[in-house]
Amino acid sequence: MTTTDAYDLQFEGLVTIHRAIDGVFQQIIDAAEAPLSVIVPGARGAAAFLMAHHHAESDVLFPALRRCGRMRSTDVSALDARDREHVELHALCDRIIAAAARPAPSAAELAALALETRDRLRAHVAEEELSLAAARLREMASLDDLAEINRQLEELRARAQAQGIGPVVAVPA
Repeated sequence: MTTTDAYDLQFEGLVTIHRAIDGVFQQIIDAAEAPLSVIVPGARGAAAFLMAHHHAESDVLFPALRRCGRMRSTDVSALDARDREHVELHALCDRIIAAAARPAPSAAELAALALETRDRLRAHVAEEELSLAAARLREMASLDDLAEINRQLEELRARAQAQGIGPVVAVPA
């Protein structure tokens, strides 16, 4: 179903990017038997993709929503919990990057770390998508607030792409 509602589009963009990140980790899991020339760059890319996306959320989206001043205490608690989970997921990504950088990286280790990260990511995403569903966003931010958030996210996305990092956030068209 096609929508033009800004809040629905924002949420659809979030879900789309979450599925893309899940997919790149799944590729690493599925590539456990692949040559290192495939799994090592894939693992690095997956970790960088997740970290860049969480950077967009923790440094742009969540603070902007807090500044809107329309959040309930449960909304604030939910974002605080997601920020803590970002730190935990980043620690896993750091482990992936370190394992990929070893002189003789282990495809099995990279696949196992990707699986652990993907599984934690799925739990995190389930909670985050509940917290940032279109109906909740509608209560947390005005249309003007949402437009400003998307402007900031688009700036961050453009900077990340200029640095060679894949899509960081999905901004509604």
